[in-house]
Amino acid sequence: MENLEPHTHTRLQSPRSIRILKLLPSIKQNAPIQCRLAELDIDHYASHVYETPGPYEALSYVWGSRSGSIPIDCDGKSLLVTENCHSALVRLRRRLWRRALWIDSICIDQEKSKPSEEERVVQIQLMGEFGWDNAQSRRGEF
Repeated sequence: MENLEPHTHTRLQSPRSIRILKLLPSIKQNAPIQCRLAELDIDHYASHVYETPGPYEALSYVWGSRSGSIPIDCDGKSLLVTENCHSALVRLRRRLWRRALWIDSICIDQEKSKPSEEERVVQIQLMGEFGWDNAQSRRGEF
């Protein structure tokens, strides 16, 4: 993963959108973590599919220091995650099917730029709608 360029978040298309991490499967437990980020408009998805923001599981980790971070392959680029987050991804990864997750430290842009800071404010305000109260662990196609 040392050869991958650093991952940067693309700007969300709507203020009512969130990113969902699609954790790709692996039959080998020690294989590098691979994932994709997908944008989900929570209003559109909720009204047309499940009346909740969707079939994903929510995890939260401290956003603090990135010291001791581990790189993962996110959309073919290197994204640094905390050791705790990496351990959770290893344990949560399925052998045959992808898993949809919302992890604040990955799905909310953590860069220090003004657009990223503005996004964080909006995403934190939305957390009650799409985070702990509405995270679904049922199987679905996202």
